[in-house]
Amino acid sequence: MAEEGQRSRRDRKKEKYWEGMIRKQERSGMQVRAFCREEGVGEGLFYAWRRRVRLLQREEEVAAACRMMPVELEGVGCAEEVAIEVEASTGHRVLVWPGFDEETLRRVLRAVEGQRC
Repeated sequence: MAEEGQRSRRDRKKEKYWEGMIRKQERSGMQVRAFCREEGVGEGLFYAWRRRVRLLQREEEVAAACRMMPVELEGVGCAEEVAIEVEASTGHRVLVWPGFDEETLRRVLRAVEGQRC
């Protein structure tokens, strides 16, 4: 059985290969079964990689949406008493007080946007 670290290791070369195969199948207009037979690729393997590639793409989209931007406050007075209001893409607003935990804020934003943490 693979160790924890080995399971999470990404093989970018394989990912690129399968992204290309998935695009090729979509452009071909062929059914997956026929495409796999013609390309000499296992149908189950194709579906597993298609699911994985879509998941990775979705995770990258979520990560891009949750990036933090540096903000400088000017003329605010005592920064220890000032909260920042963050508006998520869904319109939800979250008040962030000084000393917030960045990862916790990311998780809150994912939750209000209906994303999995």
